[in-house]
Amino acid sequence: LSNVTAADRGNYSVEVLAARFDSAQVLKLQRHLVLEVSDPPAIQDDTLQAFMGQNATKANNSASWSVELKCGPFSNLGSPPVSVTWKSPSGHVVVGESAYTDDHYFTLRLGEDLESGNYTCRLGSQQIQPSGDYEVTCAALDKVGTVDVDANQAKVMMLEAELAELKAQAQNQDCDSKTPIVTFSALLTDEDTYYSHQTVIFDNYDLINEGGAFNVNSSIFTAPYNGTYFFHANAQASLESYTDYLPNIKILKNGANFHA
Repeated sequence: LSNVTAADRGNYSVEVLAARFDSAQVLKLQRHLVLEVSDPPAIQDDTLQAFMGQNATKANNSASWSVELKCGPFSNLGSPPVSVTWKSPSGHVVVGESAYTDDHYFTLRLGEDLESGNYTCRLGSQQIQPSGDYEVTCAALDKVGTVDVDANQAKVMMLEAELAELKAQAQNQDCDSKTPIVTFSALLTDEDTYYSHQTVIFDNYDLINEGGAFNVNSSIFTAPYNGTYFFHANAQASLESYTDYLPNIKILKNGANFHA
């Protein structure tokens, strides 16, 4: 086969029949193989681009910030899918979190240990797994992208992102810690007669009722939030005779004696 394409993929077999000269036997030989043909990846404008993202990011389940180096863009990764190798300015292969992302780029995350200088991304060979004892050659792709990284600039980006995160957390904590203000004040301006277990209905409640927890019709306060509340009451009663019982005013909580 020559000039093979992806359309030539599949299972191939050959059968050879041969007669022996010294007998009437017929030899039958069969061989099978699977032909895999690689499709090269499609790179936009046929140029491999490398650059650093404009903002620091944080990966899922990660506590630290990082900068992203991008390599691409790809219309498709070919078949089998192509891979990318990154090298640092010092020439070492970068072993890190590099993956193909939804924006059609291979993305490498770098943290505080990044270097200043040129990072390169190179397309690796398309690895086809051999079938049986047959050798398979792989297509070598000579595409390289380069990005110049300023380590100080990248670290400043990560610090700014971390500070912004801490500021947002502090603001959220402040919002959570600010319990809404609930307060009321009510007066009884005219004299009135009250009997046992009767609720005092105040007639002047326009002073304060912030939070609306005090019911002006029933003179019952309903706590809108969990917490500790402070109540203070003053009362003066007049007796018609010395034989009357002394007045006893109580603050009730859910109908039960709370304070006498």
